[in-house]
Amino acid sequence: PTDVFGTDFVKLFHRVDQDRVRQTLTQSQRGRGARVLEGRMSHADGGYRWMTWSLRRSPEGTLYAMGRDESIRREIEAAVRKRERKNRAMLDHTADVLLVVDAAHAIDDANATAAAVLGLSRDALKGRPLAEVAPGIDLDALSSLTDGDGLTVETALQSVQGESIEVEVRIQAFSFEGESYVAAIARDIRQRNRQEAELRSLNDLLQTLNVALQEA
Repeated sequence: PTDVFGTDFVKLFHRVDQDRVRQTLTQSQRGRGARVLEGRMSHADGGYRWMTWSLRRSPEGTLYAMGRDESIRREIEAAVRKRERKNRAMLDHTADVLLVVDAAHAIDDANATAAAVLGLSRDALKGRPLAEVAPGIDLDALSSLTDGDGLTVETALQSVQGESIEVEVRIQAFSFEGESYVAAIARDIRQRNRQEAELRSLNDLLQTLNVALQEA
């Protein structure tokens, strides 16, 4: 510890942080009360450590600083943010519509596909009642779901342009930080329904022909 005696405290910080640190120290020396500063400080291994310092000026004018190494916390936070960005990118590149709905049946979040299909931005979708974009979903059924419960329904999404999109919706209830939500993943089934309708028509035609042949 004696190695740093007489060293300019500000010079121990990364050069990018030094002006901000110097300004905070000046403000602390001018007035009483606690202040907090955060910055990267040089380490014996040649690298830097993120440190948080609590500053307090004594009645005699001496400035006391108590520091805490925040490097691990910041690394964890950075890893969490990276994972969140990765998950968001994965969800945004899926062809399915994803809506996260809160306990009041309002849209809490949506992926890029939902915004494109419904013709509204994410910000415009946030807080919008689910019933406006998926009027066929039974809200009472959603309310009855508990954490881990799920159901699958076929309904239609209503875009802002008035287009009706037939979808199969897989709904899963979950909780986060004490709040209840449901995740609704909707897949466009219009092509499937057209193919099934064509197949039914073909079967009906074949049955009609078969009856006609038997009667001939």
